[in-house]
Amino acid sequence: MKLFKLATAMVLCCHFSVFAQAVEKIPLDYFIKPNQFSHPRLAPDGKHIAMIVSLPDGERFIPTMAVFELPGFKMKSIIRLPKFEVPGNIRWLNNERLLVAKATERGSQEAPMWTGEILAFNLDGKKQDYLYGYNMFAQSSKGDRYDDDHGFGSIAFIPKNTNGQFFLEEHKWSNNHSTVLQINANNAARKTVADIPVPGLKFTFDKYGQPRYASGNNEKYVGILYKHDDKDNSWKEINSGSLGWGFRPFQFLQDNSAFYANFSEHGEPPKIVLQNTQSDERQIIAENPQSELGYLEFDTLTQKLFAYSNVVGRPKHIYVDFGSEEAQLHQHLSKQFPDDMVSFLDFTEDRSRLLFKVSSDKDPGTYYLYDKASKKANILFVASEELEPEKMASRQPVSFKARDGLPLHGFLTMHPVKAGEKRALILLPHGGPHGVYNTWFFDSEAQFLANRGYAVLQVNFRGSGSRGKSFEIKGYKHWGDQIQYDLIDGVKWAATQPGIDGARVCAYGASFGAYASLMVTIREPNMFKCAVGYAGVYDLPLIFNEESVTSNKTTKSAFVRFLGTDIDNLKQNSPAYLAQEIKVPVFLAHGDEDKVTPVVQANSMRNALNSANKPYEWMLAKNEGHGFYATKNLKEFYEKLEQFLAKHLGQ
Repeated sequence: MKLFKLATAMVLCCHFSVFAQAVEKIPLDYFIKPNQFSHPRLAPDGKHIAMIVSLPDGERFIPTMAVFELPGFKMKSIIRLPKFEVPGNIRWLNNERLLVAKATERGSQEAPMWTGEILAFNLDGKKQDYLYGYNMFAQSSKGDRYDDDHGFGSIAFIPKNTNGQFFLEEHKWSNNHSTVLQINANNAARKTVADIPVPGLKFTFDKYGQPRYASGNNEKYVGILYKHDDKDNSWKEINSGSLGWGFRPFQFLQDNSAFYANFSEHGEPPKIVLQNTQSDERQIIAENPQSELGYLEFDTLTQKLFAYSNVVGRPKHIYVDFGSEEAQLHQHLSKQFPDDMVSFLDFTEDRSRLLFKVSSDKDPGTYYLYDKASKKANILFVASEELEPEKMASRQPVSFKARDGLPLHGFLTMHPVKAGEKRALILLPHGGPHGVYNTWFFDSEAQFLANRGYAVLQVNFRGSGSRGKSFEIKGYKHWGDQIQYDLIDGVKWAATQPGIDGARVCAYGASFGAYASLMVTIREPNMFKCAVGYAGVYDLPLIFNEESVTSNKTTKSAFVRFLGTDIDNLKQNSPAYLAQEIKVPVFLAHGDEDKVTPVVQANSMRNALNSANKPYEWMLAKNEGHGFYATKNLKEFYEKLEQFLAKHLGQ
């Protein structure tokens, strides 16, 4: 992959025409190939950059951690974990040593799952040590000092000017405690600095590295908050009456005089508030009644928030502090990229250099290194060299009302059409479904389908994230009805838009999206021409028999909350029990090692289609999980998907 190092003038060279042009067919391989470089972190002195690099290994790409020298971008080291283990969170402890939180791959349709293990490496790949995890005794150089950790650990806080010290949140498997450990990454020494007999709490640290607050939910999923009392070194629960539906501190100012928190009184999208540590007075800094807030930018000197954005629709930074040097730099850079989002990633310790990312609906990411002295930026690398932004389709935010009047949002991805031309429509429901949501940013599946000539509709139906807890709760126990009606109402809206052929519509999705893709054809049988389910759930009663649910009290409780326990109701909302009502051809694809939606789900749906004498196509991939990783399987699936859609939509 080419690495661009020439200084840029920091201006856009052109704007792309909105007039219809012939869409150049881009090879499928470009869409299914993972980003070669991702998750970069700049060392405090700016002399090295660490990141995840995807390297080919036989039939698949393997995420590994690599360190490069700057400015020449020469590889210093590469650290490869065992098969199916991947680097997750990467953090610099100092200029020489890194922390890595380990994760495991579960499939291309599921984010890597954190294992709760924490490792440390020098930048040259030497002095590797296992600092926390269930293999502590066997893998740590201090295994004779510490037994295996029977819990989950995560990097919680790294103090400035640390001497190898960091703080780790620990959640034991065997008890209901939330704990903070202070660990020395040089010698693996550790001590407990906080312990609260409540599970699942997240700690917030002041700028001296002291845990001050711990927030989470109780067994009824009501927000709870604990505050550290310095007088007797204890943790005291804050009166829940002042917390509303949720109050979660997340950042202290550098002088510790106040902290930022997300605050939702009645389940609406949380506001960002600034609370004084002495008086507890709260000041609303940012709020949007229609959208949660994200893409936060903080000044590295004061830790003051200077910009935020909505996450619903097309994001755009709103500035709440124009005074700081970093806020002014962010505004300047953003003006140079008016069609993109600029995200600050890391400043060097002396603030002389900045690693930042530019991304959009058409660009999965271009990474720059800005030099304060020269006031120029070098392009370090692009996330995907093959996918050229100017050849991608626009992702237009859309809004409409559901049949019960609920405002809904989503995205329509398509290339411009010629006069009189209409594109077939693909409904692409997201997975989850709860807390998950589509964003405006680059979506490889939507872009692939748009490149093949389709309009692609994604709807953030009720139950999705991004609009507060009350909006999410509206989808509970309504998987098979109201969520489906939201999707159907979205298709009805899209069918009225210029350039879309409402008579040619198919539904395709993965995981919950696969469930929805079949259910919409049951709820509105004359609207669709076909349905595709990839790594899907189709038999709701079966969920409660799956090992991942029966063996985990928290997971089971969540599904009870999401679905209820009425078996007859679950059957009435399961495609596998309603196969007789499916009137369109179906394509099912699944991995035989899927642990998220086990293959028994696909088999149940397949058996139901056979019993009902319904036409379907079938793909079962060996040794694959929740979505395929092997390049040959990914390619086969998307080739079959392309052929299936073209066959039934007349492309």
